[in-house]
Amino acid sequence: MHRHSDGERGDEQWRCAAGATVSVECRHFGSDEMKLKAEATTDEWGWYKLEIDQDHQDEICEVVLVKSGDPKCSETEKFRDRSRVPLTSNNGIKQQGVRYANPIAFFRKEPLVDCGFILQMYDLKDAPETP
Repeated sequence: MHRHSDGERGDEQWRCAAGATVSVECRHFGSDEMKLKAEATTDEWGWYKLEIDQDHQDEICEVVLVKSGDPKCSETEKFRDRSRVPLTSNNGIKQQGVRYANPIAFFRKEPLVDCGFILQMYDLKDAPETP
């Protein structure tokens, strides 16, 4: 789990997010009934581990941001605050039970002082703003 270090969403600079809370939530794909919710806290490197001993073939499971460990970097953005994870052994994936979620991130409330420099570094200073 990471936190985004710049106020600009297009700049992909990341820092580890120690002390953040994440949850795994599994909901039945037909009824949307919550079947599992488990939480974990990230370590100093932004890693977390949850042991789920049940098969969730009939559910949609996601890792979801719950709480940031850094109040200055606690904003979430739709679709970047969660990642789907298959929690079933009946899908052809051979990972010996280990699953990895795609990156999810908190964003800073205020841009960094050197944000303008970073935009110039990526040649984005003249980029049109998106609506």
